[in-house]
Amino acid sequence: RLGVNASEVRIVVLGVLPINDPPDFDLVPRFEVHEDSRTTLAQAAFNVSTGNPFEWDQNVSFRVAPASPEGGIVAATPTMLANGTLNLTVEPDRYGDIAFDVTLFDDGGLLRGGNDTSTTKRFVLGVLPVNDPPLFDLAQRVSVWEDSGRTTHLATARNISTGNAWEADQLLTFSLLQYWGDASVFAAQPRIAPNGTLTFEVAPDRCGE
Repeated sequence: RLGVNASEVRIVVLGVLPINDPPDFDLVPRFEVHEDSRTTLAQAAFNVSTGNPFEWDQNVSFRVAPASPEGGIVAATPTMLANGTLNLTVEPDRYGDIAFDVTLFDDGGLLRGGNDTSTTKRFVLGVLPVNDPPLFDLAQRVSVWEDSGRTTHLATARNISTGNAWEADQLLTFSLLQYWGDASVFAAQPRIAPNGTLTFEVAPDRCGE
């Protein structure tokens, strides 16, 4: 009657093996910058996470890829730092909207069905136009004879430009301001048409500069 109703104690180790969770982040859906700008945008991506607080030691990195043809709006595909800061450079004199897809990766691997890739999210970059100053070249001197009356001089202003090929639909006008001399030399003051043609009328019996 001194029987034993229990076995020896034995130990079993239960191991719960990790499976990598996909990283995650939130993304500002639209950014707007000015034409000709080089821009750094802090927290373009935010709430950046490895996907699991117990995977805090993993490293993450972003990949940014154009979701639509770049069309020369940006000098190169933007880059995004691990902290969510976006860096981009806009091509000179270009503007418009362009979309980019952003994906976050971690280095936790794919073992046992793990996932190291976030859901891809999209933002739109809006480059706002900034008016460029118009340009032209000007003849340094125009001479006429006394009593020549009304005269026309083609291409007094030339190489006339809105300052940007993408602003070709803008209308141009010239404004003339007398810098020195006697305005009474003219019966009709000089004017320059948008095509660069100079017209004026000399007063009778008057000469000078």
